[in-house]
Amino acid sequence: FGDYVYVLTPQGKIIDRVTGSTPIDFAYRIHSNVGNHVQHAKVNGALVRLDYKLKNNDVVEIITSPNAAPSYDWLKIAKSNEARNKIRQFLREEQARQARLGREELERKLKNWKLNISIDDAVMYLCKWYKIRTGTELYSRILEQKIDFADIKDVLTKYLSGEADEQRKLAAAAADSSKGYTR
Repeated sequence: FGDYVYVLTPQGKIIDRVTGSTPIDFAYRIHSNVGNHVQHAKVNGALVRLDYKLKNNDVVEIITSPNAAPSYDWLKIAKSNEARNKIRQFLREEQARQARLGREELERKLKNWKLNISIDDAVMYLCKWYKIRTGTELYSRILEQKIDFADIKDVLTKYLSGEADEQRKLAAAAADSSKGYTR
C-alpha cells in the first residue's frame, strides 16, 4: 500500500488517497463542492479534526454547510495536489468576487458623494494614503469594514481640495526641521 491509504465512504465505496491525507483531501476527492463546504468530519463514527491523518479502512463521513468555506489554513492541512489546487482556485475566485463587490460599493459611494474624481484616481490615491499595494486589497478592506466610508470621503475631499497636499508639506517640513534641515 506504501504511498496510498484506502478509506471508505459511509456507503462502503473505497477511495484511495496519498499517505498523510486528511478529511479535506477526502472531501475534494468526492467532489469540489463537498470540499468547498466541509464543516466537520467523522471517522469511524467519531468527530475528528480536519487535520486528522486518515488510515487504511477508516470510514470517512464529511459534514458540509453552505456557510463553510476554505481558508488559507486549509492549504497547510491538505496533502494532495488536487485538494490544494481546488482550495487555491476557490480562494482566488473569492478574492476576485470580494474585489468586485468592494469596487462596486466604492463606485456607488463616489457617485452618491458627487465627488469629481474617477474611480481609478480615487483607488490610486486611497492606496497611497492607506499604504496599500493593490486595489484588490483596498476593496477587501472596504468590504470587511476595516476602512470606514466616512474616512474615505474625508480623505478624498481633502485630496480634491488640495488640503491633503498642504498637510503633507507641513508634516515633511516639520520632520526636516526636527532633523536640522532647511528648505
